[in-house]
Amino acid sequence: MTTLRAGRRRLFSKLLLALTAVLFSSGSSMAQTATATITGTVTDGTGAVVPNAQVTVQAHGTGLTYQATSTSDGTYTVPLLPVGTYDIAVSAAGFGKVKQTGVTLDVGQRFRADTTLQVGGSQELITVTSTTAALQTDESSVGNVIEGRAIQELPLNGRQPFTLVLLVPGVQTTSRGSNGFADASNQGFSRLRINGGSTVGNQFLLDGAMDTLPTINEVSVVPMVDSIAEFRVITNTPSAEFGLSSGGYVNLATRTGTNDWHLTAYEFVRNDILNAVNRFATRDPITGRLKPILRYNQFGGTVGGPVWIPKIYHGRDRTFFFFGYEQWHQRSASLQRSTVPTALQRSGDFSQTYASASSTTPIPIYDPASTTANPNGNGFVRTQFAGNKVPRFDPVALAVLNYMPLPNIAPTDPKTNALNFYSEATGGIDQDVIAARVDHHISSLDNIFVRYAGNLNTTNTVGYGLGDADPLARNDTRKNYNLAVGETHTFSSSVLNEFRASFVRQNLTFLSPSVGKNYPEQLGFPSIILQTEFPSVQVSGMLSLGPSTGTFTAGNRIGTVIQFADSVTWVKGKHNFKFGVEDHVTRREQAWLLRIFSWDRSSVAS
Repeated sequence: MTTLRAGRRRLFSKLLLALTAVLFSSGSSMAQTATATITGTVTDGTGAVVPNAQVTVQAHGTGLTYQATSTSDGTYTVPLLPVGTYDIAVSAAGFGKVKQTGVTLDVGQRFRADTTLQVGGSQELITVTSTTAALQTDESSVGNVIEGRAIQELPLNGRQPFTLVLLVPGVQTTSRGSNGFADASNQGFSRLRINGGSTVGNQFLLDGAMDTLPTINEVSVVPMVDSIAEFRVITNTPSAEFGLSSGGYVNLATRTGTNDWHLTAYEFVRNDILNAVNRFATRDPITGRLKPILRYNQFGGTVGGPVWIPKIYHGRDRTFFFFGYEQWHQRSASLQRSTVPTALQRSGDFSQTYASASSTTPIPIYDPASTTANPNGNGFVRTQFAGNKVPRFDPVALAVLNYMPLPNIAPTDPKTNALNFYSEATGGIDQDVIAARVDHHISSLDNIFVRYAGNLNTTNTVGYGLGDADPLARNDTRKNYNLAVGETHTFSSSVLNEFRASFVRQNLTFLSPSVGKNYPEQLGFPSIILQTEFPSVQVSGMLSLGPSTGTFTAGNRIGTVIQFADSVTWVKGKHNFKFGVEDHVTRREQAWLLRIFSWDRSSVAS
């Protein structure tokens, strides 16, 4: 048993006071959260700045408002805004009101909304419809945003949202075979190379909380597509509050409920009957198939809106929820071939066993009990069995032989009997995906959210379909969770505090089907052999039985990351300062079992 415990890693480098000198007027206030910022300068018709202008930012979906006041140099900043669409209203004494509508904020974006006020009465209103944001000049990080519409409408293999990360320049995958399709472990597609960085050096964030496990830095929870608002891929020069990476960052924001009810339901189906035939495919001579077996069903739904408890509470403009649930089931099989003993060989008759197609004499089988010292020199000699037939059998070998399948197809070579067995056993993966979030507007000064996401799956690998004795069979149960809590408090129009805590956990249990059934005792092995599982029996040139070499047959892996973070944003004129502290507690525990027995032909060689 091996237990690995990675201790606490304290990251107090988030104290950015010494670093804010380089941020100046275009300083980034993008936190390690899935929020955005609106900033700008208020001027009059002559270009003179307008101090003490009132800026009101209102969210379309929830109706929540955020306030700011322009400073003496006319600048204002509204940080820590959830992604979404907003209206910006600016007013000042002696000027008409200007309202900019339809401003869409992306995750991590710093949106500039400069406003020009015209002299007039307070009842006058000028409405401006927002257009595409100009070139980003207010923060230095390099990356791309994958918007919610693209995530939901672009074709995705298995609806794996992180596949879209590959659309970003500088991002490459090292898992071209699956790209995340039916990847229950999340390990294949997690190994991205971003701008040439390490494949295990990236960080995935879910609503600003870590979504990365300590084992090989793989993604913990892959959210269902319909629960994602959008995500941003940062490929270079991230702001100072990002850390723990030698590669890039994928910062994902989940959807929230709104004042309107929204419901979705869906099912996606993949079936080999519907698949096109590869133009280079040839019909399998054994099964007659042109396409491998595949059954894939993915279905689920979402619901979101204001929290409403009849006659007790109505959360319009105050409390919102979002819930999503999804299942997917995959069944697949591929043709596997191997070599098993023929009926003659099982009876001890090796008179028809040849080493190659060109051999003219069978492989000689010698009696190990006849071993004597070589009378003519060094070493030992043995006597060949008469007729190359073994007259006696070890009871353990006979017991093991009962689990070896018989040939079921013609061999590729009738002299060697190579590849005389095939299997098309069907294995399966079943996964549940859960998304739940509640946002509550406590007051004009406080907002809080709680979010839970989970991937729960089982993988049944059947190998050759030999049951307990199969060399590849294993059942994996994986439970990944991500829980986050965040609170934003406004001390004043220029000072805001954001607190966040998260808990990420994986509990992986893997078990070969023979574990716990005392197979060594049943087969007649001596009691010194551990009675935990079917022994790994490997006969040279034949299909092996029991867990294959290097396979962990039974064990448990638990990975946990606990994160606490707090940051203060201070807007001072044209400058934005950010101070913060972040602490991670990372723990990994592993335990596994591995046993192997092997034999080769030397025991019956001359």
